[in-house]
Amino acid sequence: MGHCMVISTISTTRGKSFEYYTLTKKDVSCPTAVALRNFLPKTPRYIINAPLSSSFTIPIIQRFLSSLRTIQYTWDKNIGIAAVSENVWSRSALRKTHNDTNIDEGIKLGFRVSVKDVPNDASQVTIEWRIGTDVVLFESFSGKLKRIVQQSSHQ
Repeated sequence: MGHCMVISTISTTRGKSFEYYTLTKKDVSCPTAVALRNFLPKTPRYIINAPLSSSFTIPIIQRFLSSLRTIQYTWDKNIGIAAVSENVWSRSALRKTHNDTNIDEGIKLGFRVSVKDVPNDASQVTIEWRIGTDVVLFESFSGKLKRIVQQSSHQ
């Protein structure tokens, strides 16, 4: 069973209203998209202002993402794409052994992380929600990445 949901990008942050799907011809071929189009927001983007330049921020993000149990993970230049089957960044998930055979391999959250330089030797990290229906999972991941990136200048 493949994932048939492709979501376009809009700029939005927590607390702002989302724009909702409009029915398109490609939605008709995907029953999930038709059923969920009025409930799911278009891909929200969570923007983090990082205190360090991208040359320092990117390795911090890469180190964090590579430590997670991901279904898929790639990084090219300043863009990373990953998918996870559950919340694998929380304390309880990190305490689980890596030999856990009861892991659900379905994608629960797919995301794209991009980093760009901004003035004053800082950078901006954008997390785009690509796959999944659990907004709490996306917000949890975004919050964890925000803490890691913003605390990096204090180490």
